[in-house]
Amino acid sequence: MLLSRISREKITTCLLCGFWLFFFLALLDYSWGLWNQFAGLDVAETCLLFAPYDSYRGGGFERIDYGMFPPSAECVWTSGNTSDLVPGYVAPLLYVFLSGALLCLLTAVWFRKRGTPTPAGEQGGNEAAR
Repeated sequence: MLLSRISREKITTCLLCGFWLFFFLALLDYSWGLWNQFAGLDVAETCLLFAPYDSYRGGGFERIDYGMFPPSAECVWTSGNTSDLVPGYVAPLLYVFLSGALLCLLTAVWFRKRGTPTPAGEQGGNEAAR
């Protein structure tokens, strides 16, 4: 048994390091999404660069729809077409990194609770039968 050779404290420490790593990666990914959402001085001008091929580049721009979580910025055209300023991989990666962080944290808490001895009075059962 591998888990009997490795102390629970080391496993908990490794899992907490994994939590911080995944959390940092999620923060980086979110920052990249925000950077792409608000980068540039004129976002409407950036939308015109991403205009659909079937529309006139100088007109047809209606509005920009923003979202904070996950970060998104969609240029909406009068024809109903949309173009996203934030890359499509930002939202899935954000969810993967946050899920990994949550999994590491919950597993670390589980190992920590499992390794904590309970007082004799709270164990339940008959002490004489043991």
